[in-house]
Amino acid sequence: MEVPVVNIRGQLSSSNASEFEDHLETLITQGHNSIILELSGLKYISSTGVATVIKYADLCSQTGGKMVLVAVRKNIIAMLTKLGLMTFFYIAPSVEDARGLL
Repeated sequence: MEVPVVNIRGQLSSSNASEFEDHLETLITQGHNSIILELSGLKYISSTGVATVIKYADLCSQTGGKMVLVAVRKNIIAMLTKLGLMTFFYIAPSVEDARGLL
């Protein structure tokens, strides 16, 4: 099964986290246990957005898959580092590299 690539642009916050969560839930329900999040266009992520990503990364892991974050901006990396979450996520510079981690 092809691993889906989800592109996130702009911000991921309480204003749109439920829509993002619905999309990820659909992918999991369809049998995808690995997901690539392409984040080159993500400028801001709130605590709600981070919690949603963690929830579905954990769900992927529980079902034998992985969630890989791709093209993560420096400000997002800095925030994840401050929160101590860098070891929780698989991170790759490109979608091709992400596929190699799966």
